[in-house]
Amino acid sequence: PTNRVRRSAGKGRSSPKFTHEDSVTSRAQVAVHVLPAIVDNASRIACSPGERLLVAGDRSESMFIVCSGKLHCEVKGAVVRELGVGDSFGDVAVFAYRTWVLHREHAELLGNASHLESLLTRTADVVCVEPSVLLVLTVQDVDALFRSCPRLVFNMWQLGMGQLQQAALDGSEQAQSALATIAGLHPLLAAGWLHKVPSDDVLHITSTILPEQLNKMHLRPGDHIMRQGNFGDSAFLVKSGLYSCLVDDTEVQQFGPWSAFGEVGLCARFPKLVYKCLPEGTSMERLEEAIRNCRARQADVVCIEEGEILEVPCEVLAAAFEQSHAVFSNIFTRVQDRFLESIAFACNDAKTALACLRKPRSESPQRLINNRGKTESPPPKGRYINPRRAAAAARVRPDSDSLAAS
Repeated sequence: PTNRVRRSAGKGRSSPKFTHEDSVTSRAQVAVHVLPAIVDNASRIACSPGERLLVAGDRSESMFIVCSGKLHCEVKGAVVRELGVGDSFGDVAVFAYRTWVLHREHAELLGNASHLESLLTRTADVVCVEPSVLLVLTVQDVDALFRSCPRLVFNMWQLGMGQLQQAALDGSEQAQSALATIAGLHPLLAAGWLHKVPSDDVLHITSTILPEQLNKMHLRPGDHIMRQGNFGDSAFLVKSGLYSCLVDDTEVQQFGPWSAFGEVGLCARFPKLVYKCLPEGTSMERLEEAIRNCRARQADVVCIEEGEILEVPCEVLAAAFEQSHAVFSNIFTRVQDRFLESIAFACNDAKTALACLRKPRSESPQRLINNRGKTESPPPKGRYINPRRAAAAARVRPDSDSLAAS
């Protein structure tokens, strides 16, 4: 059969009896407070036996979670997987789209545009076997959840890579091409550190900073990557896995694939570059000592799901900063609030700089000083007194000569 599913019962809880959070939980393992957002953003579709949801080779940017029923995943007509309640498929499309977005800015330059495009094509057919109901999440639905739920990013990565690897083993040429492309992508591009960097500079940076030069760390649950209070100036790029950020033994954040941490310590090694990113008029002399104190790590980072991390020493990135200040600016922009909050305890100028970074550029300290010097302040005005009251006061006020005579 070649007919496609087109029926939809609308979005999230607007659909009757639409409470499929258990289906999401069994597969996604996300935090409880995130589940309503996932369910509310999703659409619901129903399909009948014989209907085809996906066709290998088609471009698509959605994933599906099975709420009821049964479906078959086929590669070249052979059933390779049976899908039931709680199973998901199409995760690879969301995973691929995210990868493509991270690298499309320099895709033409790096010569892998066609391969990146192939990441967005389906690698298998999915056919309905029993009457089924499914949740549908587009990449736009999921993208908003990536920052608030790194666990979701990790799950997408795990499921997407797993499906790609299985499809490649089953003989899918698209999956084999996609895996080869992912393996060749530069980690600095994935981190977003080369955003809006001129093409010539990107070529130079990616040819001089090779992934093989970076320290690859394979971590298991419980392994420490950073310890609070220790000094360090390396940044870390998450290739896979999930990591917990702890301040005084309390979790404040998690890091999933495509994220980075340790940038505060890295930025502290380059105070002059930090100064260039701060508002005009910020006092460098008073900031410099406080910036040096930021080389002490502000938190513990512990592995909670097995994965790999790349350590990027500051000496390696120094060459990239010399090639293009935009590389440092990209890193600092991501952590500027955290960085200035870290030094604000030791320096009031950091508090001022942090406040000014959140205001329009025209309100920077130096501009306010300059503007004040260009125009003279008007003379102070006397207090306004009603003429009638002034005349009455003059009639009853004692004469100065009479006072002197008395």
